[in-house]
Amino acid sequence: MHRISTRLSSLLIILTLFLSAFPAQASTRHPVRPDLTCYYTWNTLPPVTHRLVLAGDPASLDIGISSAFGGIAVELWLDPDQLDDSPAVNVLEAKSGSGSGWQFTGHTTTYDGYQLITNQAAGNHRGYQWGYSTTYTSNKLNALSGTNWAHNDIDSFDHIGTSPCELFNATNNPVMAFDEGQLNLSAARRWTPTGFALSVRNAYSLHSLVDQYWYKYLPTQALYLSRSVARQQQLRLFLVGQDWVEGPLVPYQAGLTVQHSILDIDSEGNISWLISEEVTYAVFIWQIYGQDIGMAIPMTNGANLSLEQYVYCDNPADDTCGSIRWITNAETSLNASFPNGSTRTYAFEYQIGTLTQLEFLGFHLP
Repeated sequence: MHRISTRLSSLLIILTLFLSAFPAQASTRHPVRPDLTCYYTWNTLPPVTHRLVLAGDPASLDIGISSAFGGIAVELWLDPDQLDDSPAVNVLEAKSGSGSGWQFTGHTTTYDGYQLITNQAAGNHRGYQWGYSTTYTSNKLNALSGTNWAHNDIDSFDHIGTSPCELFNATNNPVMAFDEGQLNLSAARRWTPTGFALSVRNAYSLHSLVDQYWYKYLPTQALYLSRSVARQQQLRLFLVGQDWVEGPLVPYQAGLTVQHSILDIDSEGNISWLISEEVTYAVFIWQIYGQDIGMAIPMTNGANLSLEQYVYCDNPADDTCGSIRWITNAETSLNASFPNGSTRTYAFEYQIGTLTQLEFLGFHLP
């Protein structure tokens, strides 16, 4: 990792009043911040603490979140037939929930060109998971409404991994916070002539702790999908524009090529596809016990698709070594300004059902 340039020193001085700096501890709970979980093993699944359950016709869903890690979703179970005895299938890979699962991520660029990344919960750059606790109302099965604001410390500063579990250091741990975050997750049934489809709204709100001025701010939501389940359930992906359809793509296969995208290779040689903003929606389709169940994702600002092959082990042919990462972009804000005390919300929609039901809802496939 490279060191932060001395040009950053003035910014660090300005941020002194709201830096997040805590002493490193060997315990899981931080002694100064009891709402902060530290040093959770990086490649383990955070525990499910809350569930959102809703039955459609024929498909139903069960979403499990981990409140100790900012409410990241670590399970997404799909059942193609509630009356069938076949078990539901969990399509997420959340073995390292603070760096996978289903979560919000903010990508910030300063006027000096530095990159800041903030997740619902984070870690992994430091070799472990960390996150802040969140609380939710539980009076409805089909809604989880956040009742507190969780501190949002940055996960990395210009590619340097950061953690509030360790002391602030301008060279190797420039951890700081600009926002608090809150998850609100809900699901509803949508009528179609062939039964009820399901609509999921995954919204993440941010409350600004300081006056913020950025060159660029890109809010996103990432879905990390299980490669093993994708292969077993014959996952296909369609990208749909105004007058074209690309697919079926097979995202668990190495060597994938996406036409309506730009190939991107990062500094570590990882390949991803920057999906064109011309795509109006994407549809993932799993074949679960002979029934095609689709998830349609409306989009107007592009996305990012990559096949992760070396996250948990070194064999790219082993599906358990990584995941399929899909990141949906919200609208990029240039010269972004977020005043102290202001609140902003980024909501992402997902429609789940049979292909006939999705067709009725306007998600057409060939």
